[in-house]
Amino acid sequence: MTTASGEHLVADFRHCHGDQSTVRMALWKTASLDGPASKGIVADHVYKHISEDIRCILGVTGSRLVFLDRMLWVCSVDINTYDGSCYSRHFFLPSDFLGGDVDVGVLALVTSERHVVFAKDGELAVITGGMDFEDIVRLEKQ
Repeated sequence: MTTASGEHLVADFRHCHGDQSTVRMALWKTASLDGPASKGIVADHVYKHISEDIRCILGVTGSRLVFLDRMLWVCSVDINTYDGSCYSRHFFLPSDFLGGDVDVGVLALVTSERHVVFAKDGELAVITGGMDFEDIVRLEKQ
C-alpha cells in the first residue's frame, strides 16, 4: 500500500508454518524507486525493530501507519517523523473482533477519517474515535 501522498510504499510479509506465523514490515520512500535499477532499493531500517511487534498492518491515514500489535493493541507511527524511539498505542482490540486464525485471518482497515473497521462472520465493527486516544510507548534502543 502507499501513503495518500504517494511518498511511501509499505509492505507486510507473512510466513505461515503450522500454527505459527511471522510478519515483517518494510517501508520505502518512493523517491528511492526512481533511481537506476542497478542500485537496488533498501527498506528504511528504522522500522526493523518495530516490525517484530506488528501482527498486521491496518493501513495508512494521513501520515500515520496504523497497525495491530501482537498484544492486540491498535497502534500507529507517523511515517514522516518516526525515529525508532516510540510509537502510539490507541486502544485494545478484544480477540472476539478477529476472524479465524488471529495471526492470519485479520480482516481490517483504517479509513481516511481514522475509523478502524473489522470484519468477522459477515458483520462489521466500526470503531470511531479510537484513534483519538494516544499512549506513547517508548522502545528500548538495540
